[in-house]
Amino acid sequence: LVVVYDPVRGNLIEEILVPAGAEFPGSVPMLEDHRREIPSTIGSVRSFRRGKNGVTARLYFAADGRSARVFGLVRDGHVTDVSVGYQPIEYADIDPGRSDVVDGKTYVAATNMRLRITTKWRIREVSVVPIGADPNAKTRSYIGDHDVKTSVSSLIGRELAGMTLADFARVILQRRG
Repeated sequence: LVVVYDPVRGNLIEEILVPAGAEFPGSVPMLEDHRREIPSTIGSVRSFRRGKNGVTARLYFAADGRSARVFGLVRDGHVTDVSVGYQPIEYADIDPGRSDVVDGKTYVAATNMRLRITTKWRIREVSVVPIGADPNAKTRSYIGDHDVKTSVSSLIGRELAGMTLADFARVILQRRG
């Protein structure tokens, strides 16, 4: 559950991404800070797999100076957040203070904010960021000279209306060398 800007309505909403609805291509760009420009491309994300608790993938850092710097910050624990850029395809909105059943699960919106349950969405990019929207999307442990293992809880991995929702992902960061 994260707060995002809804460009259609022009305001902030809470959103839950349902992991089963994730669509992913063979590869997406890995960006620095969600900046959609060539110099901010620091690698790629491949080998997506859907598991019981979400989606897993491998992040491959490029072999250039900027990418190596970001990899070092992640490896050394200075930058710990990962964030997914996505395109919503299908969703249901729940008005503030209301509840609804979406795909067999009951969701309750906060009294002051609309809740969007995104049931189908396409991963467009994955970013390494200093402060992610989901405070639980953190790197977990350093493995070796070129690998960092990270656990990314979902943009959905919280208790909501007494229900535990699935974790979004565990991601392994690996630098190509």
